[in-house]
Order: sequence, then structure tokens, then C-alpha cells
Amino acid sequence: SADQAACAVPAAPDSCEWQLPSGSLTAGQLYAFSMTVSKPDGEAASTSVQVSVQSGALPAVTISPLAQPKQNPTSRLILFGHGASPAGVGGDGGASSVSLKWSIDDGAIDLASPRVTTTSNTGSCLVVRAGILAAGATYAFTLCATFGSRSACATMRVQMNAPPYGGDFTLQPSAPVVRALSTPVLMAASQWQDDDAPLLYSFSYVAASLAANSSASLEAIEAAAKPLAARSM
Repeated sequence: SADQAACAVPAAPDSCEWQLPSGSLTAGQLYAFSMTVSKPDGEAASTSVQVSVQSGALPAVTISPLAQPKQNPTSRLILFGHGASPAGVGGDGGASSVSLKWSIDDGAIDLASPRVTTTSNTGSCLVVRAGILAAGATYAFTLCATFGSRSACATMRVQMNAPPYGGDFTLQPSAPVVRALSTPVLMAASQWQDDDAPLLYSFSYVAASLAANSSASLEAIEAAAKPLAARSM
């Protein structure tokens, strides 16, 4: 069955809390909780989490929320988690007696490999190397805490940002040779789209010999590019 509740009194200007009475959930069941945040104009965003209920005391496990809704695939992804033994067990909050392990829903990505992460997948912090996660993809990262024979897990979905798409770049005049200081050159980038606005347009140039070199990497071309101008739109 489905149930709904509205947040009448937020816990803070940017947060809301909803507490279930003790005994509301049944052991052995899987529950899906979803949350929708909306603006007065109707724009909304949603997220969800699944909770598996077990009888007895379980370790506590959490994943800290990310500062941005979308992550840059060309930068490192850093996730912070925490695990503790069941309440009342362990003198240091139980952190030293709890083992942690990260996993991801993409079987082609091995979080235990040093080529993928700089931290391995058995600590509270997970650092995924830049370029491992695909642009535009969404991944589910799960952190499981194990205390004795009991385990509890938390899952966070991470959305990777995608580059602008659908646009065109034109150069006028189209003749391969122009006269220095006398021929006006017009560069136009049009019809580019992205979910996140505004877009930043940067114009630059490189030597024709480098651009024509099929063995030159994109990084080498970008490093040699000389900027002309930049504009946000």
C-alpha cells in the first residue's frame, strides 16, 4: 500500500523531516520511500530510497549527500559514508568494529581496482578516478556495514553531467585562406542545448598542422589552443 505525508514544518530552510512511529514497519519487508521537492511554479525534483526491514539490532550506515545534483565525469567523484554498530554496542560508537564495503550497480566497474578508485572500496571514503564514470549516466552506489553476522546498507544514486548537444559551428568566410588584418572572420555556435543553463561559449584556435594531425590527442589540442573570447548565454 502507499501512504503520503506533507512537510508542514521544515526542520531547516533547506530540509524537511518525516518520522515514522516505532513499529510501523514489518520485519522481512522491503519498503520504497520517495520524496518530491517542488516550487510554486510546478517545477519539481524527486528522489527515492529502498529500506529492507530486519528483526533485531542492525548496524547504522549512512552516505553523506552530495553538494551538487550532477557530477562532472572529468573530475573525481568523492563519496563519504559512515557505519556504526547497533546502539549501545561498542565504546567508540562502534565504528572500529564495523566493516564497510562499497559497491556499484555497473558490473563493468570494479571499485576494488586501483585503476578505478584511489581508496579501494572498503573504507568510509570512496574516491572514483576522473574519467571512469560515463557522461549522462546514473549510477547507484551502495555502502554496506557489517557487524558480526548482521549487515545494513545505504544506497545513493549519482547522476553524471552530460555535455551540450545538438549544435553547430560555422566559420565565415569558408575560404581556406583569408587576408591578415583585412578579412573579417565570423565564428558562430548555434542551436546548442543543455539541461543546465546558462551555457558558456569559448572560442579559441590552434595551428592547422596540429588540428590535421590524426595522432594528436584532444588533451594536446586543448593545451595548445589560444583563447579568443568567451561569452555566457
